[in-house]
Amino acid sequence: DIIVNPGTFAADGTYTAVADETPRQWMPIGRYRNNSNDFKFNGVFDGQKHIVSGLYYNGSDSYIALIGISAHAQASWASVVKNVGIENSYLKGNNYVASIMASGAYVTVSNCYSTATIEGAPYNNGNRYAGGISASEYINHENCLFAGSLTGNQRRPVGTGCTNCYYINTVNINENQASGAKRISMNDFQTMSSAEISAAIGNDNIKKMIEDINLN
Repeated sequence: DIIVNPGTFAADGTYTAVADETPRQWMPIGRYRNNSNDFKFNGVFDGQKHIVSGLYYNGSDSYIALIGISAHAQASWASVVKNVGIENSYLKGNNYVASIMASGAYVTVSNCYSTATIEGAPYNNGNRYAGGISASEYINHENCLFAGSLTGNQRRPVGTGCTNCYYINTVNINENQASGAKRISMNDFQTMSSAEISAAIGNDNIKKMIEDINLN
């Protein structure tokens, strides 16, 4: 597992340190620079069912997530992000803010979950997009779960192109933004066996996450 900041983040971004440290701001993998593909992510990110915790960003930049933006000029550059969980994280930015991948196309995100707090900006001369797993409308999602907090102008609980994806019913969104993700309650999960959860979501860490958080 990877721990970026060892302390804990409250829902408003307040940081409780372990040893008087200040939280380090996260620089996403893959950056937007003058629309050049030279700085964008292009490849396969396989978390191998590990957890990334302590991601933190509080500022005015856009394309904020574990992976900021992928190269998407053509389908042959298709990227994959899979088998990773995001926990104890707070990400607040301008436009395209999410847990796993902020923006991209020809991308598949699979077997991922997040309990992060995601805050996108309000409407300001145009829409501002925020997503639980990803914020772009051109990313496919398979076997993903968002069980965090999501605010912003245009909110997607998982992302678009959802197959077998879920979000906890405490996530406040308009239903037309669900894009195929299914709203479920904590009780729905709590009555499922570990095997059923693994089969439904595709990640063994989901069971641990459900036991460790309280979203009732």
